[in-house]
Amino acid sequence: MIDVRERLRAIRTHLGETQKSMSTRFGLGEATWQSYELGGRLPKPEALSKLVALGFDANWILTGQGSMLRQGRAQAARAETAATWLDEGLLGRVIQGLEESMAKFTLELSPEKKAHALVTLYRHFAADLTVGRELTPERISAVVRNLPRIDRLTCVRQVIESLGAKKLLERYLQHRFGKSRLDRLSDDELRETAIWALSLQDTLPAQEASSPTVVALQDRGRS
Repeated sequence: MIDVRERLRAIRTHLGETQKSMSTRFGLGEATWQSYELGGRLPKPEALSKLVALGFDANWILTGQGSMLRQGRAQAARAETAATWLDEGLLGRVIQGLEESMAKFTLELSPEKKAHALVTLYRHFAADLTVGRELTPERISAVVRNLPRIDRLTCVRQVIESLGAKKLLERYLQHRFGKSRLDRLSDDELRETAIWALSLQDTLPAQEASSPTVVALQDRGRS
């Protein structure tokens, strides 16, 4: 079994990227991907989520077991993305809100981080927005200043929704942390939950979300 450094190097080679371009592609610090490969550290949940979306197997990334690529998942993800319609009205409001927030609160973002912020904001508000709630500069700023946390929340919600495993998530949170909601987790607890959710994606098919597998997965979360 190859170690995590070799797995991350294999992913980069497969994508045809340099260490620097990998950092840029995934919205990381300039030398962050290099530090992952040299130090054998796993990427943060938001980067792991993007790798899974590209068709890489979460279990293989985390443990080295199985195959690097998920069979059929990459093609399915591309088809699903192509079939998804953007809400142009919401996107326009997000762009305007980000510009106003950057001006009002003197937020400085590189082009890469600005693009990442726009994508994250759109996903966040598309999932969370209710009628009558405005995208004020204050709300935008609050999200921008907490992008890592928002990324992890989005990661967990997307995986759990794709599996239809809401009840399983509730049981995991209660069993592992004694809490019932994602937004009540600390940053470290949320990071752990995001990694658990990513590993769950290739372990539990949607139709088995309510099966006895729950107990085994909860044990995995404790380890």
